Amino acid sequence: MEDFDILSALDMVNDETLALADIPQKKKPAVTRWVLPAAAALLLVAGGAAFGVMMGGRGKAPAPVKEVYVPRAEYEEPEGDFDPSTVGCFNYNGRIYLHTVMLPPDCGLKGDKLGSISMDRKNFYRLQDWEPGRGNIDEVIYEVKGFDPSFVVCSVNPGYGLNIYMNDNDITLTSGADLFETRYHLRERLTSLTYGYDSEYDPVEDKRYFRLDRAFPEETAALLDALDASEPLLWGDPVSDTETLTFDYFNRSVTKEYLLRADIGGMLARIGLREDGLVRVYGFNEVVFRADRDAVSAVIELMKNKQGEEVDPPRSFYKNYEDLKNDPELGSAVPGRMPEGFRENGASISYNANYSTGEVLSTREMYISFSRQSAGGNAYISMEFGRASSVVNEYGSAAKWFVPASEFTEENIRAYSENGYTDYNAYLLAGSAYIELTWNGSVTTEEILDMIASIG
Repeated sequence: MEDFDILSALDMVNDETLALADIPQKKKPAVTRWVLPAAAALLLVAGGAAFGVMMGGRGKAPAPVKEVYVPRAEYEEPEGDFDPSTVGCFNYNGRIYLHTVMLPPDCGLKGDKLGSISMDRKNFYRLQDWEPGRGNIDEVIYEVKGFDPSFVVCSVNPGYGLNIYMNDNDITLTSGADLFETRYHLRERLTSLTYGYDSEYDPVEDKRYFRLDRAFPEETAALLDALDASEPLLWGDPVSDTETLTFDYFNRSVTKEYLLRADIGGMLARIGLREDGLVRVYGFNEVVFRADRDAVSAVIELMKNKQGEEVDPPRSFYKNYEDLKNDPELGSAVPGRMPEGFRENGASISYNANYSTGEVLSTREMYISFSRQSAGGNAYISMEFGRASSVVNEYGSAAKWFVPASEFTEENIRAYSENGYTDYNAYLLAGSAYIELTWNGSVTTEEILDMIASIG
């Protein structure tokens, strides 16, 4: 197994890294055009888009409207190990959709069936050659209730939740309102605006969440106004007389991005705020918005100072240690205590479920990881739990690899080590469950034995 850093990578792949569009894509050059306000108004009326007045102040002549076109997405077959199957994408009605986020299975957003997507194995990497209904997945897609399917659709992942796919290419934007209002309906349907620790894998002690919209309605309203009036920027656009919007600039100009979670009638938009006024929406990869800096900074100050109404953390398909212990099918295999000084990094449960309805039928497997930081280096322990019978049935003679937890000793810890690696793997039997246990060399034998002794 890889070192613990893979957890951070997985976390970023889920939401954050995708948001930075680190997918190796090859796209046509983005087109930016400037049009007079009157012509822009004609275009907006023809397209049925709602557009707010750009910033500039009362009594001033309106500034020229910047029209940004994001061209249709393309891939070229990679030279390295990149596999786009890790990022679900497909052609539906001539539009390219990319996976952006996963929501809990009972979020209530799955609408009417739209059609089926089948995998194009011949053109697996060349999405520009996909016909409608083809992609790198095999799934049935549905409407997302309350949203235009030309913007967002979904599919049921019975093991975890609802996959959300978004179309962020082959579109034209003139302001933030074209995303936040015309597509997301943010002002109309905002249920809550919250913030907290940035991700389910974030190893911080303070994992509280706070709600802003009820506690600070004026600041929230000012932020929504700023988002609607914001200027869309494409990667490569100028952000000053000397700088252009590149990943290098984006990462070095501001040291921290503050993440807001906008619940829009059950739909989730993750909005990253920066003190330079730049704003991005995770999953809407091609565009960064330049908003009024004062309005953005006012909200950031509230977040820095932990202001707002304290609320329960958002529901997620990610779980925690207590969720795993309480699982009626595999919970008895979870250790009752962890070695002193370790903290939980992340946990998940996947289920066997009905593909058509998403109904959970049984627990399939569970995963949890813990880590400890010290001067001697990071130590980690991870565990994957599953049904022992399913592993034996699948691998046959692999059953001989398993050792009852009660007989796990220092000698067989060493016996199951992988020569030449710093990681150790072992498979334990705990009742009807198995545990795949992995740890690195910074974890002591005593810590492992103590944890195993606490398995119920």
